[in-house]
Amino acid sequence: GTITDFNITDTIEIDSSMSQIFKYVKNASLRTNIDNGLPLEGVVKFYITDENYIILDSLESSDGIDVLIDAATVNTTGNVITNGFRQADLVADEDDVSLLKTSGNKLILSAVLNTANSGDDVKICSDYSIEIKMGILAKVLIEEEIGLSNSSNNQ
Repeated sequence: GTITDFNITDTIEIDSSMSQIFKYVKNASLRTNIDNGLPLEGVVKFYITDENYIILDSLESSDGIDVLIDAATVNTTGNVITNGFRQADLVADEDDVSLLKTSGNKLILSAVLNTANSGDDVKICSDYSIEIKMGILAKVLIEEEIGLSNSSNNQ
């Protein structure tokens, strides 16, 4: 069969404990490595909204490509023959990080999946899988107070 515009959406509320994670973060990059054994490709967006779900900003991939999930390649009968793989970096600049520090804001993940076999039928079998790995690289600012005494031993 085929799948068109299958939408998956999830919302993460930014509470005080999550905003504390970003307390010293200046900017960050979310790296995704997706090894996809499904004949589906996915356009994935990350939106930052306020408490009323008004979109304030979005995280964009560093290469400008919205397809974060590359579809597996299928043969003429619709069976997967090669996994799709994509590595992407989503960038959170200083403005984005400031929004992620605000308790009450939300981070919305939206993925739209489609079969990617030029419209031909594909098969989805129980032994097909998708592996998603994510990591964060962040530039942090840490200020340390150094106490100096006036003794002659300290210079």
